[in-house]
Amino acid sequence: MVYLAKTKKSNALYTAYTQAAADAQNTSTLGVPLVLRNAPTKLMKELGYGKNYKYAPDSKAEDIKNQQHWPDKFPPKKYL
Repeated sequence: MVYLAKTKKSNALYTAYTQAAADAQNTSTLGVPLVLRNAPTKLMKELGYGKNYKYAPDSKAEDIKNQQHWPDKFPPKKYL
């Protein structure tokens, strides 16, 4: 405990959280990529919801890496 109390402090987590929260609020209208959307109805399946979705535990790392997880108008971003 003393070691942690005496270590250099960082606000990196706070800064990352603040940026991520602001981006979430400012881009909430962009929508979730179709590949990540659930398709519980026939219409949603016809519209392409969930098409070609790769489930991480059953897929290769490269397939997951190439799957689109971000809205088209918001490029991938690292916060921390």
